[in-house]
Amino acid sequence: MKKVFFAFILVITTILLVGCGLSSSQLKNISEEYKSSLEDLCASYGLTDAIVEVGSDFNTRDTSNNFYVESSSVHSVIFNSLTSEKAFSFAKEYHYLDKNYNTDKYKVSFTTTIYGKGDALYSYETKQSSLEYLMKYNTSVVTYKDGKLVYDIFHDENQ
Repeated sequence: MKKVFFAFILVITTILLVGCGLSSSQLKNISEEYKSSLEDLCASYGLTDAIVEVGSDFNTRDTSNNFYVESSSVHSVIFNSLTSEKAFSFAKEYHYLDKNYNTDKYKVSFTTTIYGKGDALYSYETKQSSLEYLMKYNTSVVTYKDGKLVYDIFHDENQ
């Protein structure tokens, strides 16, 4: 009887632990792996001055749905020296860099913020399925529609 009781407790404990989501050490490992991937991405675009910051606390989380959110940012003056096509491509790859952490069991998402020259804030956004943007603050500086460039003021001196 005692063995059945302990087996029952062990099964219940296992079920509860599996349902609790990712552990702190698992989240820290994901954060470190993500940061390394982000540093590699910066290097592949020649952003040699990039300062990469990635949080690891995951204070924003929904453990009932195993959804975790953490911040990340890249600070690089060289970003503004990229062609508009490369700047857009970098922002898009950075935006989707966390896709490897989305499984049937959990989803880990990182915010993607780029600080360029003069701490200008850049991000990648999509609207509908055919429009993609490189945004500077809340204004599009590069727009693609159906994969074709339709708007580009990335290097406009008035921006």
